[in-house]
Amino acid sequence: MSRLRFGFGMITLNAEEFIHQSIASVYDFADQIWVADGSTPAGRAMAAKNGGSRDRTLEILRAFPDPAKKLHILPSRFYADKNEQSNAYLEAMDADPPDFVWQLDSDELYHKDDLERVARLIEEKDAWHVMLRALHFWHSLKTVASGSWWTAPRHAYHRVNKFKKGWRYAKHRPPTLLIEGNPIWEVRPMITAAELEKEGIYLYHYSHVTEKQVGQKMEWYHQDGSFSGDWFRDVWKRWETEPAL
Repeated sequence: MSRLRFGFGMITLNAEEFIHQSIASVYDFADQIWVADGSTPAGRAMAAKNGGSRDRTLEILRAFPDPAKKLHILPSRFYADKNEQSNAYLEAMDADPPDFVWQLDSDELYHKDDLERVARLIEEKDAWHVMLRALHFWHSLKTVASGSWWTAPRHAYHRVNKFKKGWRYAKHRPPTLLIEGNPIWEVRPMITAAELEKEGIYLYHYSHVTEKQVGQKMEWYHQDGSFSGDWFRDVWKRWETEPAL
């Protein structure tokens, strides 16, 4: 077992579908797990009056079995953007800084053995940063999206960063820590998604499974200006009747 300490950070808004499974997949491995629940301007219409989740997200978090007292939930509120929201959990980690911070979305899962394998590789390679290839589940937990768009480099995700007290993300997408003004992966050793894929290690992304989940995700992107048109209707919903699309 690795001697390194890993802190997981998650931001949430109406994440009831898979948040329990996500946290359960890393709980035994994690040293601490921080959740910053809240809304950015793009999600304001979906949020409660205090900026937090309106569904069962907080209920699920508070009921999560936590015998080791690893799970910490920050007060729900509005944030200027997702970078500020993510930095809220980094600030909380300052009280007991882990060796590495691992960004965990509420629809991302891992195999327990893979987490330990990543930790061992970090030690062996003295890596400061890790990327993982995402497998995106589509309409069910038995179907994975494939094709050139889904396997492009954009689906190699920056997820694990070395951490020290006071360090903060410079931006959220991708989660970027800077060393002397440069992204950490440009100036320090890293483990690539391709390296881990050769070892059969993936990030399992339950990102496009339920109608509620996908509809809310695309509404947020629409409000944020990240997407135009009706991708939810023209692609995700259309696949129900035209699976060969």
